[in-house]
Amino acid sequence: MGRTREVPPPAVGSPTCGGVRHERKYLVAAGDAERIAALLRTWMPPDGHAPGGAGSSYTVRSLYFDTPDLACYRAKVDGIARRHKLRLRAYGDQPGAPVRLELKERSGQVYRKRRVWLSDADLALLRDRVPLDGEPVEPGDDLVRRLRVLMERRGYAPSVLVAYEREAYTESSGDDTVRITLDRDVRARAYPVVHELVASDGFAPVLTRSAILEVKFTDVVPLALRQLTARFALQRRASSKYASSVARVIGANTPPREAWVHVRGN
Repeated sequence: MGRTREVPPPAVGSPTCGGVRHERKYLVAAGDAERIAALLRTWMPPDGHAPGGAGSSYTVRSLYFDTPDLACYRAKVDGIARRHKLRLRAYGDQPGAPVRLELKERSGQVYRKRRVWLSDADLALLRDRVPLDGEPVEPGDDLVRRLRVLMERRGYAPSVLVAYEREAYTESSGDDTVRITLDRDVRARAYPVVHELVASDGFAPVLTRSAILEVKFTDVVPLALRQLTARFALQRRASSKYASSVARVIGANTPPREAWVHVRGN
């Protein structure tokens, strides 16, 4: 498993909101992934999470929330243009690692991401499904309250925990930041609870013989992507780790209601 460099997170409760970004995904064979990684190591610097610099990877963990009938999953597989995901994210596999809540909103080929680092008190609210009890139901910019409203009104609960090893490179030029990642060894477990974000057991393999190449940018298609497309004949395709994980560990059918109620009561 990868390990992260210990970098203090921003102050909890301080939301950040990125601008509109483009995202392109490619499913590549393991051999091509290694050759692509070798090129990226010479083209771009590694991102700040890489513990050993270029060529090293780190573990990413995402715990997704969805409705009892998996509305977020179905929006993805049905090709709904405007959709969203809510997830907890942590890096590494050590208990006590900083956790942030992310809202990713997509409209067609572009997306916007909002995120906030969580305190232990925030995590307890989500873990224990603490009712709002008169708190304002209009969340505004409060992502934690927004998720709590969805938990109370639409039954949002943890659906799957997805983990994978990421090799990432990033480069800034003017107002644009290009980020290219290779995600390998994607694995998942169904119906986790919040405190299992750094669990190490109970995972089923989702993607083992290939890797997901993701390229994110703001304006102009980056030169690195054009070069990779020319060398490896890359073909864009839907490569959702969440949708693939749900299909693998839950199945395409709606989960039995009694199973979901049991999870929500944990």
